[in-house]
Amino acid sequence: MLQTGLVTLGMALFLSVATLCGAADKATLCPLPMAGKTDSSGNLIGKVTQEQLYKAFPSWRENASHYAAKSEIIEKLHQVDTPVEIVMLFGTWCKDSRSEVPKFLKVLDAANNTNFSLRMYAVDRSKKDCDGLSETRRISRVPTMVFLRNGKELGRIVEYPTATVEEDFLALVTGPRRLRAAPQGPQMPKGTFMNEVQPPR
Repeated sequence: MLQTGLVTLGMALFLSVATLCGAADKATLCPLPMAGKTDSSGNLIGKVTQEQLYKAFPSWRENASHYAAKSEIIEKLHQVDTPVEIVMLFGTWCKDSRSEVPKFLKVLDAANNTNFSLRMYAVDRSKKDCDGLSETRRISRVPTMVFLRNGKELGRIVEYPTATVEEDFLALVTGPRRLRAAPQGPQMPKGTFMNEVQPPR
């Protein structure tokens, strides 16, 4: 009986420690106070704003200022009259994010269209985020910009656009359907892809 009791107690202690370790791992990845702040490696983690990004990494603002978007495309983006939500997942440790995120932010700012809303999430090197978006949205590369209308995905830009940021942005939210269809499977190749949901002309 004594031996059985000790084994039971040992198992209980093991499970308790394992549970605490699991909680600690999650807390390390997703601490609420970390939103918009840098971790021990100097990278942003969690949901952030454009200003928080630029404050932590001023060179990204400078990169944005150097991008010259096509004015005729920007004007067309300004005229889009249906709401579109963009969910961006990126890593401040990632050179592709350093290159492409500032360009996208420059285009979004230049379009000056209140129908466009943006949510930005900085992920760790394993491409995980606190809200589980990287899994539900099949994020295998960063940066990835997912375009949504009424909660349904229109398409996405994965790492690099197929044409330019502004041209692919416009194609995703207005058509015509000249983009590749989004492939199935866990891994998304690079480029811009349109989902089966056809944007209104």
